[in-house]
Amino acid sequence: ASSLIIEKSCRSPAVRAGQSPMNLLGNDLVRSLENMKWAGMLASAITGIAGGIIMLLVTLGWSAMVGVATSFLILCGNVRLSSLTRSAEKENLAQSDIRIQLLRQT
Repeated sequence: ASSLIIEKSCRSPAVRAGQSPMNLLGNDLVRSLENMKWAGMLASAITGIAGGIIMLLVTLGWSAMVGVATSFLILCGNVRLSSLTRSAEKENLAQSDIRIQLLRQT
């Protein structure tokens, strides 16, 4: 990260006294740091979900699995619905592009 800051500082105009050296960081570096933060929390999230399901099984018994299965089915339904709306939105944008092209031709 420090070598990227040095390279960018060589290409950027001089930093004034009131500016932060963090301005030298590019958007790409900030985004990659955010992605690494979420990737680091992935193991904790998986462990938390697994621990929660185990605690539900211990405290409520197998009836807790009905709730977990229902939640999973709702999640799958939401994923399917979002993929359908995404494809419909793409088709809508394609039709809009065609209409705009027709307007530009006239």
